[in-house]
Amino acid sequence: MDIKLGYQIYSAREEAEKDFDAVCAKLKEFGYDGVEFAGFYGYTAEDIIAVLKKYDLAAVSSHVPYDSIIADMDGTIAFHKAIGCKFIAVPYLDEATRPGAAGFATALRNIAAFGAKCKEAGIQLLYHNHDFEFIKMSGQYGLDFMYDAIPADILATELDTCW
Repeated sequence: MDIKLGYQIYSAREEAEKDFDAVCAKLKEFGYDGVEFAGFYGYTAEDIIAVLKKYDLAAVSSHVPYDSIIADMDGTIAFHKAIGCKFIAVPYLDEATRPGAAGFATALRNIAAFGAKCKEAGIQLLYHNHDFEFIKMSGQYGLDFMYDAIPADILATELDTCW
């Protein structure tokens, strides 16, 4: 069995912001096959591609803030397609858009719309949970409500079991 290992760049975000190339060199040295992004530190898609290629690392997935997604859905998808990233995760909803808040219904519509665009582009949209999705709304956990509202082919899960 060929198991691939990926590293969440968020865990080395301060170092990656200073020297992304050096972080990728270390990750390859440690035996990683790919990375999950949490920002691109001002690098262009071409810069990211060059560094990943240099160290034979794959762009596995990427956490993209909800506000950034809403600001430029098409640009977000184009950037991720360019670097060969097959998964985009919504990493967090702020207090105004999370389950139980007035903006949650709008967030669900936006996430569903973005997920449909991702699907058309060959990218799978994921949702990365925290503790607040485990509050109940009308007798159902917020996380379950979200996955019931958005079809699984549009929104899959990146389950954080820490919570």
